[in-house]
Amino acid sequence: MADKSKIAWCDSTINPCMGCSPVSPACDNCYAARMTHRLAANIKIPPYFFGLTDAGGKWTGRINLHAHLMKQVLRWQKPRRIFVGSMTDLFHENVPDEFLDQVFAYVALAPRHTFLILTKRPKRMRRYFTRFSRRHHTQVLERAAMAMFGEDAANAVGNALDEVLAEGHNVGWPMRNLWLGITAEDQQRADERIPILLDTPAAKRFVSIEPMLGAIDLRPWLPGPCQHPQCDGGSIPVGNDGGRPCPWCECGPLDRLDWVICGGESGPNARPMHP
Repeated sequence: MADKSKIAWCDSTINPCMGCSPVSPACDNCYAARMTHRLAANIKIPPYFFGLTDAGGKWTGRINLHAHLMKQVLRWQKPRRIFVGSMTDLFHENVPDEFLDQVFAYVALAPRHTFLILTKRPKRMRRYFTRFSRRHHTQVLERAAMAMFGEDAANAVGNALDEVLAEGHNVGWPMRNLWLGITAEDQQRADERIPILLDTPAAKRFVSIEPMLGAIDLRPWLPGPCQHPQCDGGSIPVGNDGGRPCPWCECGPLDRLDWVICGGESGPNARPMHP
C-alpha cells in the first residue's frame, strides 16, 4: 500500500491480496514479482508476501488474501484515484468470488474515491461483473460488509450501506466510482482483450499499454467518427459521447475506450520502447 504513489496515473495504491502468475509477454520482467521477492526477505514486514515467489524470484501462483487492508480507503477522507492490486491480478483464478465481493463492498462504501482495476484476465472480470443484477449487487454488498465488520457491528454497517445506497449517495450499477481496465502490451493482446473489456459493465473502461512491446493500433476502439467509407464522409459520430447508428455498418453508438495509458518497461533487462 502506498498513500502517495509514484505511479503517474493514480494518487494511491492498495493491495488487498498479493501474488500472481505469468499469462503473457508483459509478465516476463514483472516489477511486482521483483518487489515481492525483496519484501518477503524483510523480517520487519508482516508476512503478507510469504510463499509468493520461488528462489529465483518468479511467481509461484499462490495468492495471499488480506481483505482487511481495504479498510484504509475508509480512512482516507480526501477524494483520490486508487489503483487496487498493483502487486497482483484481482481476477487471477486463485482469487475467490467471495473475496472479490468484500473488495467491491469497500468500493461501494467509499464513493468519494475513484477505484482503478487492471487485469490481464478480462474473461474472468467479465464473468464476475455480468453475473450481477442490481438487487443481487446490493445483497452481495450487505453480506460482504457484514463479513468484514462482524455481527456486533450489524447496525453500523446497515446504516452505512443505507447512506451509500440512498438517493443522492447511490454508487449505482455499474458502480460510478469503479473504472475497469486491461493491459495490452502488443497488438495481439489488444485484439484479444479490448473487446472483452468493452463487453463488461463499467462506468469507465481503459487500457494500459505498459510495457509497450510493439506498435498498437487502437483506432477501432476509440471514440470518433465512423470509418466506413459510405458513412457520409465520416460525419456520423459514434462512441461514448452518443451518436446515431450508422445506416450502413451499424457501428454506433458503441462503447469505446475512455482512457489510454502508455509507457515503457522498467528495471533490469527492460525491453526498449521506441516512441
